[in-house]
Amino acid sequence: MAEDRGEKTEQATPRRLEEAWKHGQFARSSEVQTVFVLLAGVMALYLVGPDVWQRLGLGMAGLLGHLHDIPVKLDSMQRFCIDGALLVAACAGPVVLAVVVAALLAGGIQSRFRTAPEALAVTWDRVNPLAGLQRIFSIRSIVPTLIAFAKLAVVVVLSYQVI
Repeated sequence: MAEDRGEKTEQATPRRLEEAWKHGQFARSSEVQTVFVLLAGVMALYLVGPDVWQRLGLGMAGLLGHLHDIPVKLDSMQRFCIDGALLVAACAGPVVLAVVVAALLAGGIQSRFRTAPEALAVTWDRVNPLAGLQRIFSIRSIVPTLIAFAKLAVVVVLSYQVI
């Protein structure tokens, strides 16, 4: 019966398994990745959250408390933008770093920390703009797009009636 459906009934040979690893074809679970990333993000927020709130509060208090003293010049505005970007980086940096490390760890655990060099190679067929446009504007993609526009129209109409 298995021969009729074309299913494999034998175990894969070690050579086939090695080839699959080279191509990056091994069992992966997106749930494992999601759990690691969510736990790392929540733990990072738990650990650095109070410091982040304190930094943001002091930054806002300092800015709004001295708003009348701030000269509106290009140099001062540029300095405030740089300071704001550094504040955001200092607040979001630990969380982003924890999430990236967790994602790499989850991927490494699932792949047994083996690399797949052929899977990392650039395939120029996927970069072809004409093939990408054909995928975007195909019949298979038009139907979900029309459904999404219909949903958006319903939300806009209902929101307009409420507002």
